[in-house]
Amino acid sequence: MVLYLERDGLVRLYINDQGRNAVRQAVHDAEAVATTAIGYPWVRAWLAEGVREGWLDASALPRILTRLDLDWGHLIRIPASDAVLRLAGRMSERWAMGGRAAVELASALVLRQYLDEGEIGFATCDHRLARAATEEGLCVIPSPPLAQGVW
Repeated sequence: MVLYLERDGLVRLYINDQGRNAVRQAVHDAEAVATTAIGYPWVRAWLAEGVREGWLDASALPRILTRLDLDWGHLIRIPASDAVLRLAGRMSERWAMGGRAAVELASALVLRQYLDEGEIGFATCDHRLARAATEEGLCVIPSPPLAQGVW
């Protein structure tokens, strides 16, 4: 199975919270791991927000970013192409979700098409996104919501 990590799944590779082990195990078990190419700034923004708001230790950030940069080169990155963005628009309308979630779902669906309808694991802690992904035929790997103050 190819595993698609949405932003919160990616973040879980670098922080200590209750969903970390499940995501790490799913990554370990996967044939390959994918995400949207625009996930990189989303992860960096989430981490920067954590430092600004005080629930992520600023001294941990350089180490986390180094690991993110090393891992990034090993991920299948789904480009934010016009086709992905148009599909995201349709997913946003169909499932009443925000733009980021819709781009994540659309990226995983495009990945599945590229793999000729192969099985795609979809790691998310967003219940609405998980429900939509399940309805779209993805194999959802649920995890608890991200907690602030994890570092």
